[in-house]
Amino acid sequence: MTKLDVLFDSLAETEKRRATDAEALELDIKLTLNAEYKDWTALQAAIDALESGNCMGYVFDEQGEVCSWIRFEAFSDVPTRERQYLESYVEDQHFLRVDFAENALIQNLGGDEIVIQAYLGQDSGIYQCGKLIVSPSEYYADGSVDITERNRLIEAHMQRTGCFPGVFEVSYYGDITPVNTSEET
Repeated sequence: MTKLDVLFDSLAETEKRRATDAEALELDIKLTLNAEYKDWTALQAAIDALESGNCMGYVFDEQGEVCSWIRFEAFSDVPTRERQYLESYVEDQHFLRVDFAENALIQNLGGDEIVIQAYLGQDSGIYQCGKLIVSPSEYYADGSVDITERNRLIEAHMQRTGCFPGVFEVSYYGDITPVNTSEET
C-alpha cells in the first residue's frame, strides 16, 4: 500500500465520520424540535381545527386539487433554519402542509372531490378527477340551473361509484364553496 493509498483511505474514513456525526446532529435537532412542536398548544389547536373541518376557506393546490386552509400567523415567527423541520413534522405527523408565505396550514382533501364549474351563472359541467361526470344539459331547465336535479345527479353518481367526496362549486373568479347535495338540509 502506497502513502497515497493510505491518505485516500484516511480521507474516506474522515468523510464517513463527518457524515455520521452530521446525521446524528440532524436527528437530535429533529427530535428536539418535534417535541417543541408537539407541546406548542397554539399550533396543535390550529391543526385540530383544520382536521375537524373548521377551515377559513378552500384553494386549489399545484395539482389542481381542492385543499382547505386555516391561517396561523405564528408561522412568521419560526426561524428560517427551523422551517424545514416544522414542515416535516406537520406533514409526517398530521398529513398537512405549511405555507410560510401565507402563514397557513393546508389540508389536501384527497383529490376525489366533485367540482361544479359555475361561470357567470352558467354551469359548464360537473367534474371528478378532471373528468366530466355530469353534463350541464342534464340539469338545465328553462335556461337556468335546476339545482335540485343537479344535486340529485351528483348524489346518484356517488351512490353508483361508492365514493362520497366533498362537493364544491367553483365560480368564474376561482372562489371555491362547499355544496350540500343531500336532500336533508
